[in-house]
Amino acid sequence: VQPVADGSFLRGDVARGRLWLMHAFYAALGRFTVKYRWVIVLVWVLGTFTAVRTLPSIGSVVNSNNTAFLPPNSPDVQAATLASPILGKEIFEPIFIVAVVPGKSPSAADMAAVEQEATLAKKVQNVKHIEFVGISPNRKVMELQALSDVSGGFGVSRAGKAVDGIIATFAHVNGPPGLKFYVGGQVADSVYQNQQSSAAGNKTQLLSLLFIVLFLFIIFRSVLAPFVTLLPAFLVLQIAGSVIGELGTHAGLKVSQISELLLIVVVLGAGTDYGLFLVYRVREAIRDGFDAKEAVSRSVA
Repeated sequence: VQPVADGSFLRGDVARGRLWLMHAFYAALGRFTVKYRWVIVLVWVLGTFTAVRTLPSIGSVVNSNNTAFLPPNSPDVQAATLASPILGKEIFEPIFIVAVVPGKSPSAADMAAVEQEATLAKKVQNVKHIEFVGISPNRKVMELQALSDVSGGFGVSRAGKAVDGIIATFAHVNGPPGLKFYVGGQVADSVYQNQQSSAAGNKTQLLSLLFIVLFLFIIFRSVLAPFVTLLPAFLVLQIAGSVIGELGTHAGLKVSQISELLLIVVVLGAGTDYGLFLVYRVREAIRDGFDAKEAVSRSVA
């Protein structure tokens, strides 16, 4: 083969060299995986168990405040920075405590119960101040405002502790029969929305797993092959969620509400696809006369 003037021969030779290096790397990876397969499986299982038990979940760092994802030069962020000397460095977010009275108007016992709730709520973690907002025009509702330091995108962990702590105080109020307390406001909405998102993520993961297993049973017509294909993707999904949760907790990574659902769909979908390709390659190599170990090594390459 004669080299041409534009250097295409050299470029082709470099491309072939890179292809050979890539093939050699994956061939070596395949042989290494086959040789130390049980050690690798043990490391993955123990690593997944340790990550899930010790690291925070991805659902605990979901940020429901869209402004948290804006760049520093966006008008909203710049306005907030300019307003910080006026508003102060510490911004309190309100959690509303609503008391519904049983009678036509608040009684002395109702007022005393609301005062007791204000005292109890002030002791809740992340709650800094309690303010009495007032009584509704129809005299059926009284409202307190608990100012909490859970700003910064309504961090689910801090906001959840504040909301759950306030709800826990309701059982300790010695109020008259029929008096009921509720929480409301944007912070409580964010906490409940995150809980709903986590529940939806769990359902999505379960339904995705069931669908994939059923689909793989139909494709492989085998009992073990679907689980062998799905298990690595499932382990990666668990580790990825824990690692993202750790980065969101200690590295400032911003995680949106849709990230959890996308992670389930993408990891299970793509992971199962590659597992499917690998299993079919192994079957082809075995039909071509290679033993099982060599078939796996060649299939990885």
